[in-house]
Amino acid sequence: MEGDSEQAALLAGAAEGLRRRVGLQAWPLRRREEAELAAQARQALGADRFGQLSAAGAQLTQQEAVATARNRRAASTSLTG
Repeated sequence: MEGDSEQAALLAGAAEGLRRRVGLQAWPLRRREEAELAAQARQALGADRFGQLSAAGAQLTQQEAVATARNRRAASTSLTG
């Protein structure tokens, strides 16, 4: 689903941006998993759109990133349940 790929790109950017701002790195296993998910989203969206969303996500605050993830989860739960 395109919406899922857009959400993945946005939140991948948010995670990277938040880690960069506080000087952290992802664990090696997590980096591999994130790279695979990002590759899937990049393929679904195209490199330009993925880059736009990832850059936008990198600007989110922690609170904004969490709210974005929760809103998506709440929306998908209401559709399936």
